[in-house]
Order: sequence, then structure tokens, then C-alpha cells
Amino acid sequence: MSVWSQLSSSEKKLIGSFLLLVLVISVFAVLYMFRRREGVIGVIDVDGYIIYDADRTAYLKMIEYALRNDTIKGVIVRVRSPGGYLSMVEDVYRALKLLSDKKPTIAVIQDIAASGGYYIALGATTIIAEPGSFIGNVGVIVIVPYQIRPTEKVLESGPYKLSGVSPLQLYDIVKVALDSFLQVIKERRGNKLKISLEELSEGKLYLGITCKEYGLVDSLGSMNDAIEMLVKLTRLERYKVVSLSSVIKEFNETWPGAMLWRQRRKVSTTKLISSNVSPFKVYYLSPLYVNLTKTNQMFATQRSESLESLSSIGGGAEGTILIDLSHKNDLWLSEIGTLLSELVKQGLKVRFIGDRSNFTTLLSFAKALMIVNPNSLYSDNEIKAIVGFVKRGGKLVLIYDPSRTYAIYINSIAMDLGIYFVDGFLYDIKNHYKIYRNIIVTEFNSSELLTKNLTKLVFFTATHIVSNGTAIAFTSNTTVLSTSESSGVYSPIVVVKNVVAIGDLTFLTDPYCYLADNKIFVKRLVEFIKGYSGKA
Repeated sequence: MSVWSQLSSSEKKLIGSFLLLVLVISVFAVLYMFRRREGVIGVIDVDGYIIYDADRTAYLKMIEYALRNDTIKGVIVRVRSPGGYLSMVEDVYRALKLLSDKKPTIAVIQDIAASGGYYIALGATTIIAEPGSFIGNVGVIVIVPYQIRPTEKVLESGPYKLSGVSPLQLYDIVKVALDSFLQVIKERRGNKLKISLEELSEGKLYLGITCKEYGLVDSLGSMNDAIEMLVKLTRLERYKVVSLSSVIKEFNETWPGAMLWRQRRKVSTTKLISSNVSPFKVYYLSPLYVNLTKTNQMFATQRSESLESLSSIGGGAEGTILIDLSHKNDLWLSEIGTLLSELVKQGLKVRFIGDRSNFTTLLSFAKALMIVNPNSLYSDNEIKAIVGFVKRGGKLVLIYDPSRTYAIYINSIAMDLGIYFVDGFLYDIKNHYKIYRNIIVTEFNSSELLTKNLTKLVFFTATHIVSNGTAIAFTSNTTVLSTSESSGVYSPIVVVKNVVAIGDLTFLTDPYCYLADNKIFVKRLVEFIKGYSGKA
């Protein structure tokens, strides 16, 4: 007799119910396992400039959709972007980082992930790069806002109420933003990073294959490799790859930053300034994709036009200090208020040459001549007159700022006097004031009254000067000349008899002349112009 036949009907029912329950549980377990192996791989395309609210909103919506939709098991973020506005880039990065904490997220870098483009990619769990893609350009750019002049028609309560910031504070903004970017790289790449943060701060672009060596990305590959990796991570057996821009119905692929990018157009500074409402335009954006030329030309034209109105100020009283404004000089007189006030304080008469036809005539009566950032060549007759003026004992001050114009124009006169301004700029990654191209100089020729007892000067985008005279200020040996890319000791100020050549204008202007010993140097320069020999 079988065991089953010996059981009562109630016992048989109980066993049957148990077996049925086991069967049901097994079926549900199989279905659950099958369901877990089926899902969607979402794709988010971060394409182009992230400078408009519409672009930021679209990316945030797609990330939010991926986060909340349970059918999406993993996300691929395809990055082809030179970056964008600081807060927008940071918003997208933080949202992507939150998503990667919940679901596997892979960034695939195609073509370019510069500055803010790479910043966003750091939010993913894993970064894959095409070997020939370009990555890096780590750093920040700030478009300096216009300085609003006070007026009696509008009364403000404080000195920075109109501008919102001191010009010097802008350097702090650059430094803080850069440090923030570097900190994110350090946190996200961790022990994988094989390149120093100092080197990354130089802002270079690297090929994808180099970025793999440096630990900036995890592996080399393509979109297909990312899909395959994500399938393994999620253990999906059946899946669909879905573009999330098509899922978010209220958005399409024509939002402004992406559209501008697909038209292969560089963004203008005008578009950058107007694209968002922030008072300070701070960007994790590659300048390689920004048309900065027109901005420089616009500022130069504005300065030139502002000086044309001074052409009638001429005059030629004996013993005057002439400031040349007749060669399209890139100079605002309001910039050199402290210098002009020191000249007047010393009892010197200042006149401006606004018309080239009066140049040689006025020079014959002058005590000193200042030439600042010319944008046109000096004629043979003008050069002959200046050289003769110097030989007769006239004082000449030559000032060239590499951030304003090209050296060829000032060199058209400087080379006849044994002076050559290098058409490049000095920078120091290790020792600087706020940003890399604000160099600090602490070594001076104490035998020259111009630099006697000075302890520190701060220059703002200065250049090196070669001469047959005497160098009187010396950079540290970690300073690099941009044109040669070699480090060494350079000279931004030289003296050749009664000629002073200076490779920076900004450190002489307001408010920059109030840093370190800059103002002391301004006073010494005025004393030199007034008439001392130059030797201590």
C-alpha cells in the first residue's frame, strides 16, 4: 500500500495546496527573472554648447526621466561638447552623478569633450573615449563686464552696487572656479589619475588614447562598446536602445546650443553674453570654439574712436610730456589716471598727439614722449624724429601690452633704439597672482633708481623684452614664454640710456597699480620722465 493512499483527504488537500503554492512561486520567480533581464538602455546626447536655459532644461529632463523610469536599466551619455556656462554645466553634472549613483551610467566621448564637456562626462560611472577624440582643455574663462560709470541721474548706495564686483575680484572668481573643476576631477578619477592637477590646469587638449594613459577616461571604444558593457553590467538578455530626447515629447533636437553646434559655427561673445541672465559670465567652455577676435577688434575700435576726439588737444609748449595717440593706440586715458595725476603732481605739462601731421613738430618742443600700444607702423620720418629726440636727451617710454595688440607696431620704432618686444606673453603655473599669466617679479637691478628697493611687482599678461641695454626686473626661473614654451628668467622692463621699455600696461593702470609695489614703480617712472639719470 502506498504512502499517498494512507493519507487522509484533508492531508492530501494540504499537500496539494503546498505544491500548488511552490509551483506558483516558481512560475513567478521565473517570470521575475525574465522580467529583470529585459529592459531599456537610454541614450542622452549632450551635443554642443550648453549656454541656453533650453539646453540645460532638456538635459535635466532626460536625466530625470531616466532616473524615475524603472524600465530604463542603464544610460549612455554621448558627449560631443566644448562645454558651456558654469552653473549650467554644474547642474547637468550633478544630475548625472545622482543618476549614476542609482543606475549604471556610461559616458561615451565622441569627437570632443572640452572643458565643461569633460566636466559633465565626469558625472558618469564609467567614461569611454574614442581613441581619436579630443579631451581636456580644463579650466574657466570669464568675460569681464563693462564698468558702469556713476551718474547723478542714478544714485547707488555703495561703491560696487553698480558693477557688483571689483575688477580685482574677477581673478578670485577664475581661481575658485578652476579649483572647483580640478577638485571634481580628483574626486571622480581618484587613484586612476596619472597626471597632476597642476598640469591639467594648463588647459591642454589630449587625444583619447593619451587620456587613457593619464587616467582621465576608463577605456577606449565606441558607442557599441558602451552598449555591450552596459548589457553586461545590467545582465540584460533582451533590450532596446532608446534616445531619450525623442521620449521627452516637449523637446526635440533643435534647442539652440545644439543647433548652433551642428551648424559648425563658433559662438560669438555677443551670444555668450546674451544667452543667460547672470551678471558675471563665467564659463567652463573651450575658447577654441568662441569667436574672441571680434571682441578684441570691437574694444580696440572703441578705444581708437574715443581717442580721435583728442586730436584737437595738441599744443606744443616747451618741456611738455607728450603721449602719442595718433597711431591707433590701444589705450583709455581713464586707465592711467594715477600715472597722469603723478605727472601733474610733479608739475609736468601733459599733451596728447592726436594728429600724425603734427608729430615731428610737437616732438621738437617736448621733454618726454610716451608711446603705448600703437596699432599702426611708424613712418621713416617719425622714426628719424624719435631717434633724434632721444639722442638730444629726450626721455622715451615705450609700453607694449601683449593682451592689447601686436608687437610689430611698437617694434617699428623700438628696434631702431636697440629694443625688441617679444610677440608672446609670460606665464607661471607655480608662482602667480590668482591666475597663471599674472606673474610676480621679486628680483630687481638695485643699481637703477626705477627699481631700487622694490620688493615685488605684479604684472598682468606681460611680455619679455630683448635689448642691448640693462634689464632691471627679472622673473623667476619657472616663468614660461608662450611663443617658445620654454621656462627661464625673463625681463619685462629694460632701460637703454634714456629709454624705458615696459612689457605690460595693466600693472600701471587703476586699480592694478595699487597691488604690491606697482604704485611705487609708477612714481619712479614719473621721476625718470621728469629728468633723473636713471642710475642709483
